[in-house]
Amino acid sequence: MKKICIFCREPKDNFVPEHVFPAAIGGAFVILNVCDVCNKERLGKKIDDGLSKNKIVLYYRKIFDVKRKGILGDRSIQNPFKGTGLHSDKDGNKHYISFNDEKKEFEPTLVPVFEKPIPHEKEGWVGKLTIPLKHYKSDEEVKELYAKKFGLNPSDIGRIEKEDNPQKELNLTLSAPNKSFMLGCLKIAYEFTMTFVPKYLEDPYSKLFADILLNNTITDNQKSYFDYDNEVRELFTKRISEIKDLRAFHHIALLKTISGKGLYCAVKIFDWIYAIRISEKEDYLKTNELLIINDSIQQAFWINIPTKLTHFKITTDLANLPRGQRRAIKLSKGIGYKTKSGSIPVFNQNGKIIHKHLQDLAKDLQIAPQYYSHFDKQILVPVEYKNGTYYVKYFKGNFLIPVQRVDYVYELLY
Repeated sequence: MKKICIFCREPKDNFVPEHVFPAAIGGAFVILNVCDVCNKERLGKKIDDGLSKNKIVLYYRKIFDVKRKGILGDRSIQNPFKGTGLHSDKDGNKHYISFNDEKKEFEPTLVPVFEKPIPHEKEGWVGKLTIPLKHYKSDEEVKELYAKKFGLNPSDIGRIEKEDNPQKELNLTLSAPNKSFMLGCLKIAYEFTMTFVPKYLEDPYSKLFADILLNNTITDNQKSYFDYDNEVRELFTKRISEIKDLRAFHHIALLKTISGKGLYCAVKIFDWIYAIRISEKEDYLKTNELLIINDSIQQAFWINIPTKLTHFKITTDLANLPRGQRRAIKLSKGIGYKTKSGSIPVFNQNGKIIHKHLQDLAKDLQIAPQYYSHFDKQILVPVEYKNGTYYVKYFKGNFLIPVQRVDYVYELLY
């Protein structure tokens, strides 16, 4: 049976890695349930590009130098203020906006203004040149610059009077259409939901949102699905603010059931937060919420999903045992290590019990993202142990055997 694409809903052969958070904004979480046609032609070029090139998103990408890894990563991020015209301070002075790579911030630079010399009865010819202070080097250079502008000889300029003015206040405003941001966040919410709630494929909202994303269009009849609920907004803003060590360069997708309202997904892109109702149903999740945090600079992610250790498989070092003992242990299939209560004690090399049960070794286990198997709703975490660190006892023969590896299997509770 062929695998079905979560967007076009058709059985397909070719599936390619799809970044839930676009790769151009540092996305690292990848899924494999989107066909190559939907991925490249209908989502990447329209939805992902629209979000990553949104002026406000570009602002943060420039500050944090967030760009896609690989060949495209060599391209510098464009200045979002470039091409938006000259910017004026409160006194009407014009400025260019450049970017200081060392300070990682935008800086205004005065546009040089040449006022044509006019005759003055007492002082002769009088003119004015306004330039950035950082571009001023000497009086002679200023004379040459001004003279060249108006076809004069530098010697025609007898005296220069300088007046230093501090930088005037400059308010910069970036405006960007909401559509690219809303659709970009909808795509993230849709793919995140579909990954962890496969039965969402049959939800009425699911088909609607897939069509909106594939067509890159929101009709008048569909606008109500994007109306913001202020109560929901406050709830998610508060919840996201409580996340420890959260930074502006972290992207977030947070799936949460809200009583009386349905299933919502909040998406945070840099400092923007957007939440949308994914379904009217409230019974999709077994847990309170599902959370993914994507570090756009490190291009890594973490998923906060409740787990339960269900079983494990032990690999022991039998190399130094007699052939008969090795055979007996293999035939016991791990049962020989268990006590009457069913636990598997862990010993040190002197035969002293250091853990009552093998699962105690998993208490401080760090579960890396690559171990997640979302469709199976489980995690298999293989852990190698240094020879001589831990031992289990084969009770029938009453002797210790070194533990080489334990494969811990967790159930994902969502």
